[in-house]
Amino acid sequence: MLIPISKGCTSLLLGFMLCSLGLRAQAVLDDTLMEANDFNALTRDLESEFQFSEGAVTILPGVATVKLPSNFRFLDAPQTQKMLKDYWGESNPENHLGIIANKGVSVFAPEAIVFTIDYIPAGHIEENNFELLTHDEFLEHMQHSVDSSNKLRKQAGLESITLHDWALAPVFNEERHHLYWIEDIRIGEEKEERLSANMCLLGRSGYLRLSAITLKTVLPELKKGVDELAASIEFEKEHQYASFLPSHEKTSGIALDALILGHNFPQKGFMHLLSKYWKVAFFLVIVFGLVILGLARKNEA
Repeated sequence: MLIPISKGCTSLLLGFMLCSLGLRAQAVLDDTLMEANDFNALTRDLESEFQFSEGAVTILPGVATVKLPSNFRFLDAPQTQKMLKDYWGESNPENHLGIIANKGVSVFAPEAIVFTIDYIPAGHIEENNFELLTHDEFLEHMQHSVDSSNKLRKQAGLESITLHDWALAPVFNEERHHLYWIEDIRIGEEKEERLSANMCLLGRSGYLRLSAITLKTVLPELKKGVDELAASIEFEKEHQYASFLPSHEKTSGIALDALILGHNFPQKGFMHLLSKYWKVAFFLVIVFGLVILGLARKNEA
């Protein structure tokens, strides 16, 4: 997820580079102003480094597979980890199983729909408390939680987050054991609203979580994509939700409301609050780092 850099961003961009990319990137800025056509050409070059798969692919060997809808593609774990570390600025991408992205647009474009995939071995999730998710009080509690975390975010030099509303209220498919929703959010002082889409696909002793941040303008496509992807991902029989043996196994104690609030992640302190929004946490790196780093590499070549 990236935004093309215009001449109006020069002063902000310079400050960012001085603190994160050093003098090499500063020298590039002195010589180059990024225009839209340069940005598009650069992202095409960078994306050509990665080989995407289509059709039926394995997400986690022996655990889960996906039969990709025709408008989506998959990037495996090693390549995903390289992309997230080198170009999206995530410092510890090792746990990601891959990404699923829509076709027809670069994964680095602002309107791209790019889901990161994680497997959370949290134990058997209890399918209760869904009625809480339909109440206004639940959304208000989420909004308050996000607002409360912004003080810590600012102390860490990160953009604040505002949660406005549901762009898609939580949906739970009892037959397939899928929970998904889309949040209407805003990052920092941006005027442009964004979407945070999430899917939790429940298995026997854990769940797959898919998360994406994108522009609000792609909401119709995103709603369709969430529904299609949730239906296309399958656990192997041994790991399916229905294979759980209550007489021999324990539940996790985690219910559906906790999946949306983010309390499911085994993290503490500040990172616990940021776990749902890691891509937002690295927003400035996403916006600026890729372009300047790519230009620096071209300049060296």
